[in-house]
Amino acid sequence: MQVIELTEGANLKLDQPMRLAQAGSISGRVVDLSGHPAAKASVSVSKSALQFSVRLTIDDNGNFQAASLPPGEYSLYISLHDQTISIQGVEVQPGVETKLPDPVQLKPFNQAEPATD
Repeated sequence: MQVIELTEGANLKLDQPMRLAQAGSISGRVVDLSGHPAAKASVSVSKSALQFSVRLTIDDNGNFQAASLPPGEYSLYISLHDQTISIQGVEVQPGVETKLPDPVQLKPFNQAEPATD
């Protein structure tokens, strides 16, 4: 990374366009064992490479969106009472909304197996 300091009134001319990293997002709809929206379920979105984690709550319709995520590969853990699911390998691209398969269905806690996207 190169740091450029400018004094007041100075101009900067770039030979190449300057690009800032764009964030992406992950969204989805989650249902419980009965197929009803998993309202108020907890979603944990993590990226171990950055030791980065976001925790959010699913809305009353079973929808969630984790926005402003740095690009890369994420793991999701979704839980509601005794139901859960783990989703590995969700890729976030710059400026893109990554949508999970519709719908994601929770499983009983003791039967939940990691899923891959």
